[in-house]
Amino acid sequence: MLTRFWHWLTGSPPPAKPDPTVDLLAVDVTRRQRKVADRLSRVTGKSPEELMDYRRADGILRGSGRGHG
Repeated sequence: MLTRFWHWLTGSPPPAKPDPTVDLLAVDVTRRQRKVADRLSRVTGKSPEELMDYRRADGILRGSGRGHG
């Protein structure tokens, strides 16, 4: 917002907005995480949505004796 105000104040054109693109790596990682959450849900009895919540998933893995903590 400050940038827009500055450009308005000085009369210079605002910088071009970056073109929104899909991050294919992020899409692939999310897809893989979902597959793991689906498989892990069968073992833990938790829903995949709960397991996709990173804080909750870390707590579940910590409680199972795996991981650090």
